[in-house]
Formats: sequence, C-alpha cells, structure tokens
Amino acid sequence: MAYDKPFENKAPYGSLFAAKAKTNPKAPDYYGDVVIDVSQFEIVDGTIKIALSGWKKPLTNGSGTFLSLQASKPFVKGEQRQSTPADMDDDIPF
Repeated sequence: MAYDKPFENKAPYGSLFAAKAKTNPKAPDYYGDVVIDVSQFEIVDGTIKIALSGWKKPLTNGSGTFLSLQASKPFVKGEQRQSTPADMDDDIPF
C-alpha cells in the first residue's frame, strides 16, 4: 500500500521504533518522537512532568513491531483518570 505523505503523530501520541543497526555502543536502541501540547501541563521551574504509556504493536508490513506512545498528565490519586480515545487503535502505516 502506498501513502502520499509520511505518517505524523498527533498530540498526545508518539512512536518508538527499534534501531536497525547500531554504529556505536552509545547509539540508541529505539528512535522516534512524540507530539505534546504543552498547554495541557503545569510548568514548574521551567520543567514539566509527563506520564508515558506504551503499547507494542505490529508494523503493517509485517516486518516487526513498534511501541505506540501516549503522553498524559501524571496520575494523581483521587483525580479522575482520562480514558484512552477511540482513535488510539488506528494502525500506523509503516
């Protein structure tokens, strides 16, 4: 299947893929990105704390797996937890 444009993550989601080849021992084992709407987070002393959740999913071409990520506010006991949106199950076209 061909796609007209490369896949881009939408806030608050991201993806991590296993590196195919490491050229040195300090190279990362996984690479990717996450899109975050920082207006949803509290900034304290120039920093924000983000909770990450990850799901292992198969690549659509069957050549392996990747980690699908979701960024959210850290859970605070006593607060209502957000449910995962229905579009979280969308396949990433890789």
